[in-house]
Amino acid sequence: MRSLIIGIDPGISTGVAILDLHGNLLHLSSRRDENKTKLARELLDHGSPFIVAVDVCPAPHTAEKIASSLGTLLWFPQRSMTVAEKNKLLKAFKKDYKEASAGGRGELKLEDKHERDALAAALRAFKSQRTFFLKVRDALRKQHADALLDEVVPMLMRGESENVTNAVRLLQKKRE
Repeated sequence: MRSLIIGIDPGISTGVAILDLHGNLLHLSSRRDENKTKLARELLDHGSPFIVAVDVCPAPHTAEKIASSLGTLLWFPQRSMTVAEKNKLLKAFKKDYKEASAGGRGELKLEDKHERDALAAALRAFKSQRTFFLKVRDALRKQHADALLDEVVPMLMRGESENVTNAVRLLQKKRE
């Protein structure tokens, strides 16, 4: 099951952005009057959320409730992101997205500020943890266990294991 970083901009219109552990955009949308239970089910259709991220500090109560209902970590910046910070982050992401889209994805278009805010939150959370993800990936490669990245990272972040080697052992025991 693919581990997910969910960026969310809750409100009357709810923006949602979903990234994988490599920073790839898997889903981007915004909908008016989003039912939180239905939203949680749709998120689970994409994989296993382990971070719900917002772009403001403190995190909105709705985001806390969504993170809690999904059993995920809640990430929010030390201070609310400005529009200029979001735009700078998204400009770089759009450039990378377009360059990687030789396979036909095309240019990334944001429909509204809710999608912008959700994507900015997900990207900022990803960037804040990227070094950690890379270290875990390198450690897994050394153990020839690359395929376990999506399971090991959440285990380590939730404190279910103290290191990569132990996490791999726990997962192998579970499978036996």
